[in-house]
Amino acid sequence: MHLMRACDGLVGGSTDPVHLAAALGIKSLGFYQSKPAVYRRWAAVGKTVTVMHSDSACTGDKTGRDCACVQIIKPERVAAVVAGWFAV
Repeated sequence: MHLMRACDGLVGGSTDPVHLAAALGIKSLGFYQSKPAVYRRWAAVGKTVTVMHSDSACTGDKTGRDCACVQIIKPERVAAVVAGWFAV
């Protein structure tokens, strides 16, 4: 958490670091499966949080591979959110 306080923002999966950054008021971007039950229930919350998911249907992945609905999120979308953190 000490290292996080020195950061301008945090980008991550639906993991504890995104929730910790949100609790500290740090700009954060979290990736979630496109199932509304997933991102509405498990996403970090706060004024500094951006929740990102695709509009693609999520079938879930029970094999341990990365979920296809998260993989199709375009890097340009992520870059636009992060750039917005630093816009004047």
